[in-house]
Amino acid sequence: MNVVRKMTLLVAIISLLFCFSTINETYAKYNTSLEGKTNMSVARWHILVNNQDVRNNSSTSAELAPTFLGTEHIAPDVIAPTSEGYVDLIIDSSQVDVSFSYTITPDVDATSSVTDLIVTGYTVNSSEKIAISNGQSITDNIYKIDNVNLTTIRLYVKWDDSSNSKMTNEEDTNASFMNEQAKLKLNIQFVQIPN
Repeated sequence: MNVVRKMTLLVAIISLLFCFSTINETYAKYNTSLEGKTNMSVARWHILVNNQDVRNNSSTSAELAPTFLGTEHIAPDVIAPTSEGYVDLIIDSSQVDVSFSYTITPDVDATSSVTDLIVTGYTVNSSEKIAISNGQSITDNIYKIDNVNLTTIRLYVKWDDSSNSKMTNEEDTNASFMNEQAKLKLNIQFVQIPN
């Protein structure tokens, strides 16, 4: 009986080792792991407005002096009541990989010698002039699919001398004597267009 017992014990140990080996192989089939790396490019967001980088801000402000055209009664590049001119904004989106919208909000700069500057209209890339009311924001989209790298927006400005103007005739005269510029402040905001 001793021999039978030893044989039974030996067969039991061999069976147990076989079971552990089978279980370990079966578990290993479902416990295989794989490591890998993926490289994905992050979309670029490098917008320039008149060569000013707006990458660190979602909006920017620019203080610009308009170019005045002159008339038969007003010399070019000078400001006088009823003078009309323009300001050009060039949006460089050549380093941008997504579609985005922009909003331009014009206002008179606090240091401007003329507080009655108004924006009367605008064009985009020399298109037809679009009239706007004073203080109205300009909003449009630039789509990546259109492959537009430069967008030129021309804002038309005027020294408002109508009955709605804020400056009196005396203030108009004093502003003409000051050897300072009429300045326009433009707040520009950029937002990615969601899918």
